[in-house]
Amino acid sequence: MGGIELYRLLRTLLPNERFFYFADTRNNPYGEKSPDIIAGYLDSILKGFCLRGAKLILVACNTASAVWLDLDSHHPLKTFMREEGVDVVPMLHPQVLAELVSNPPKRLLVAATSLTVASGHYLRLVKRYLPETDVRQVAAPQWVRVVETMGDANERQAAVDDVLAQVEGWKPDTLLLGCTHFSRLTAELQNRLDKSCRIVNPVHALAHFVAGYLDVRGLSAAGPNPATENVPTLFTNGDPDALRNHLALWKESEQFQVRLLDVRDELAGKRIDIVGLGMTGQSLFRHVMNRGALRVILRDKGKTLEQFQHLSDHRLADDDLRFGDAYLQGLEHSDLILRSPGVPNDLPEFDKAREKNIPILGDVELFLQEARGDIGLVTGTNGKTTTTLLLHEFFNNDRPGQAMLIGNVGQPVLDRLDETRKESRIALELSSFQIETLNRARADVAILLNLTPDHLDRHGDFAGYAEAKGRLITLLDASSYVVYNLEDPEIVNRILPMGTKARTVPFSTRRVLPYGGMLDGSDLVLKLEGKSPFVLENYLNRKRFTGDHNLENMLAALLGAWLIGVRPEILAEVALAFSGVEYRIEPFALRHGVTYFDDSKGTNPDATIKA
Repeated sequence: MGGIELYRLLRTLLPNERFFYFADTRNNPYGEKSPDIIAGYLDSILKGFCLRGAKLILVACNTASAVWLDLDSHHPLKTFMREEGVDVVPMLHPQVLAELVSNPPKRLLVAATSLTVASGHYLRLVKRYLPETDVRQVAAPQWVRVVETMGDANERQAAVDDVLAQVEGWKPDTLLLGCTHFSRLTAELQNRLDKSCRIVNPVHALAHFVAGYLDVRGLSAAGPNPATENVPTLFTNGDPDALRNHLALWKESEQFQVRLLDVRDELAGKRIDIVGLGMTGQSLFRHVMNRGALRVILRDKGKTLEQFQHLSDHRLADDDLRFGDAYLQGLEHSDLILRSPGVPNDLPEFDKAREKNIPILGDVELFLQEARGDIGLVTGTNGKTTTTLLLHEFFNNDRPGQAMLIGNVGQPVLDRLDETRKESRIALELSSFQIETLNRARADVAILLNLTPDHLDRHGDFAGYAEAKGRLITLLDASSYVVYNLEDPEIVNRILPMGTKARTVPFSTRRVLPYGGMLDGSDLVLKLEGKSPFVLENYLNRKRFTGDHNLENMLAALLGAWLIGVRPEILAEVALAFSGVEYRIEPFALRHGVTYFDDSKGTNPDATIKA
């Protein structure tokens, strides 16, 4: 919480920037905790602010800064931050000595927490940049405690005297405050120290350094940020009233809002607007109401207030329900917009929100950020449902009771989020409507089946539709596989050139490949360097379904399940048992020598032609 002074300085120096101040009051004070425990706090907080789109994170706590600096450069947290492209500036930065370098002290005393002193970082900095300075350190854990409680003047003075007694007889000419809390004891320190001793608070040097750093790194705001609040907000994961009480104890002259925030939860502490209240929108509403949102506003052009009386259980004000032609009015004041896939992505109100850097997310992105377990995504113009059902069948037979079927073909994804476990295996069908606004995606396998013109009324033309579908692979990282149909020219020529960091694995029913999924004669073969091949002998003569398109669906699902790690015997069992999907090329009558098929899944020309 001592970083409030740094927060104030940065807001003065950089008025166009939007700052988040977060106080980990749930776990304070850090000074007497072990480095491993503090590293865990850092992992949660830093990753949490990456989720919130931070471009720079300042660790204002000296103790946490010491732990951060002691992490190996290959530590998973440092690797994660590098991959996210988010810079971390610790308080123990060489720039904190800027004031001292310009006017070097002869005798420097550094007061800090026990862990910061033990780390030796200040000593190393001083010896490197001020080699002629005689430097000593004192651990002052009692100073942290007395600032937290802001006892009476006598109690504060006694704490200061007790620590400085450790260097009795050695008179420093400069005291460096190695904890952001300690500036609140300036009066007591001046009473104890020689009148000529300067007291240096390094937050001033660091604030000026950050202002220049943002400019040099090209991270500075281009102009005034419309999201910047007139009344600054302090976020905490503890009791907001406790933080308000601290501000009162410290006699803070500036007015602050205080909000509760789970830093790892992208929804907590925000005003959230949900646009579209079909099945997905109502699922989004249930989700955010359990995640600490500050305010939720529901918007739907085609609904009426009477249709949503059941929402009154959540104590929503009438002004939080927006229906009819003006349902998007005021959307630009949101912190976060959650859009149902049925709502067009190109509405002018959404464009205005993007201009103000307001995030627009969907339920799939929220799910993929938090879901545990193995995830298989399936998309394409035709065959998505069959392939997703097959993938789920492989998963369910391999891990009974731990497989999930969600998305277009199952339940809304967020309704199942809390059920996911490390052992879960999730088959998720995705439409272009769901993919087009993804900003982040995580999957073990993503399957691209085919691409033919569809939903052109929504995407404008075939190129727009392909771009929406292909967006998925551009978001995946090197830990993912992209399974794609080598025989589909639009997949090969339109989507793959969009680029992906994932490993691409083809499948084909027409040729033998050096790797991937294929038919070799009548055998079905899967092979990839580093994995044991899978061969299902004489499969073409043993399968129980009809249609070349179903063969492609089977090969895609089989390859995806194999890459995720489904056991070979399960792969064979399910592949041989599959007889087709209900209502998909299902024979139901024979009249006068003519066989009639039910193909209610044929919802576009290409699907009907393939049937």
